Amino acid sequence: MAVAGTPDPGETPGPGDCNTNSSDLTPTGQRANCISDWGAYDMIGNAWELVADWDERTSSCSEWGPAFGSDLSCIGRGSEAESAHFPGVLMRGGQANEGTNAGAFATLAEVSPGDVHADYIGFRGAR
Repeated sequence: MAVAGTPDPGETPGPGDCNTNSSDLTPTGQRANCISDWGAYDMIGNAWELVADWDERTSSCSEWGPAFGSDLSCIGRGSEAESAHFPGVLMRGGQANEGTNAGAFATLAEVSPGDVHADYIGFRGAR
């Protein structure tokens, strides 16, 4: 629900002001137009957001259809050989260099639980 209404990088006439076309993270809230209808900043781009869901780890990626903004989709087993890769942590939203593959429906499950220590992966705390 927090991501609802955030400008998608693939929207026309132009992308929202989300950090999706750079190589560096920016401080949360610096991109004034990357705010959702619920007041949450940077729900798209900047850093992948680690969420409390798991899936089969995969390296097979595609895009959701145009109805979903053509966001990146890396979920589910990509091949029988990958079945040994279970589990994969689920991340959402894309990161700073995902371009139009970032977005509200961007989903990544190609990282194992032991590999979630990277500067492009974050999480949100709520109070």
